[in-house]
Amino acid sequence: MSLENSSSTGWHPAKIYTAVNVLRALGMASHATIYSLFLRQIGISQDRISLLNAFFWLVLILSELPTGMLADGRSRAWSVKAGSISLGLGVASYSLAWNFWSALASEVVIGVAFAFLSGAEQAWLTDALAARGEGESLKNVYAKTTVWSAICFVIGGVIGDFIGTRVGFRASWLVGGIFILLGSLLAVRLMNTQGEPSHRLTEMQALKQSVKALKYSPGLLWAVLAAMSLGFVNPFNHFWNQFFEPRLQGYSLSWIWIPLYGSCALTGILVRKLKFSKGHEAGAMLGMLGLSGFGLTVMGHLPGIGMPLAITILHEVGRGAYVPLADVYVQRRVESGYRATYGSLHSFLGRMGNVVVLAGVWFFSRGLADSEFKIVSIWTVCGSLLVLTSLILFFFKPEESSESVLVQTAQN
Repeated sequence: MSLENSSSTGWHPAKIYTAVNVLRALGMASHATIYSLFLRQIGISQDRISLLNAFFWLVLILSELPTGMLADGRSRAWSVKAGSISLGLGVASYSLAWNFWSALASEVVIGVAFAFLSGAEQAWLTDALAARGEGESLKNVYAKTTVWSAICFVIGGVIGDFIGTRVGFRASWLVGGIFILLGSLLAVRLMNTQGEPSHRLTEMQALKQSVKALKYSPGLLWAVLAAMSLGFVNPFNHFWNQFFEPRLQGYSLSWIWIPLYGSCALTGILVRKLKFSKGHEAGAMLGMLGLSGFGLTVMGHLPGIGMPLAITILHEVGRGAYVPLADVYVQRRVESGYRATYGSLHSFLGRMGNVVVLAGVWFFSRGLADSEFKIVSIWTVCGSLLVLTSLILFFFKPEESSESVLVQTAQN
């Protein structure tokens, strides 16, 4: 079906964006509950899990700019479709992994897939809404998608845990890939030219405009630093199930997963209820980063299950609310013609924090035996550094008036 004819489907762009993200959430959650347990099963230690993910983020950020430039120069819808299909195949291929190197091969495919999605998807939605005169609804669309994705993340995690414990961890990866490929079919069928820029730039023009925007906007530079600091939360993703599993004493990880990621639905509601004038998202972003860092610092030091879980929920609410707020913050500061390329440039720089953090975790923890002490030590250091970084970012938060320079410069 051609791009031109796909507009006859009648689907609102917000509905398309949400549906594709919901199916992706089901797919990614299907292995989230068993991720590090599976890696441990095939002989990968805790520190090498961090090394594996450092390589993943390195591949992703190296792919960011080329894929973002293609999205603006060729088609954002094409980029989302290519990324969705690649992601589904990459997740499904993980079911065949048997050691570090085979797992890394799947991580490479997944990293490139996320690079295709990064920037292009948000740019497509922003311009599709603007074309309908609904640009002011962007925050609410992000918030609604966060709620539905969180609900499906809970469902997908329970499905993955159920299949993993009864059939095998490899089956969880395969089911996840199927969900994501279903989402890619929706993208192929429904995404069209309504989210493309009215004046298309070449790949190099889009890159030059993106660099210029970053150079002259204190707000965008500040947002990159904030994005880099979010890298401190990555060790939680890899070790939460290894931390809670022994404490459950044989009970299913679903008992942790449901309240943990069910709370992420609250983040969407929180974002919708937050009141701030256009362009003043920075304070809310900092509050969420600080909350996430506090939770990561404290959670591992508490006894039992209930208290660590309660603090972990605070951590999840903080990091979950930060993402849509940051997306709105960035999208409101870039022009249509280079929106996808800038999104990739922003991710390229911001996600370097993930590589640095995970490489650091591997380097400094490689001499420690796998244990709860090792996990808690990593969380405590990373959480404390995130809180400290949030305080530093508060003092360097740019004035909104300085952003007027961006508009004048980007149009020259």
